Amino acid sequence: MDAAEGQCFRRHRDARHAKEATLVLSLPEHGFDTSERKAALGSQSYWHAGNVPLPFAGRRYIRVDALVADHRKITLEDDLDVPGP
Repeated sequence: MDAAEGQCFRRHRDARHAKEATLVLSLPEHGFDTSERKAALGSQSYWHAGNVPLPFAGRRYIRVDALVADHRKITLEDDLDVPGP
């Protein structure tokens, strides 16, 4: 997630109060299944997901699931273009 996406997530009315967040990535054009990483709340209300390998260039589907209440989840999703080396 780049800074702009992080800011979008942070500014979402409910996302600021998220109790947990999960980053979900997939690379359909290379046949890679979905990869999930738990995110941790960092400074200035930014969520961080570490150890996210991006070994291939290509368009990935990215989704952030955030638990904002005991039984209420919001989802943010988009495509992410990862350039080659």
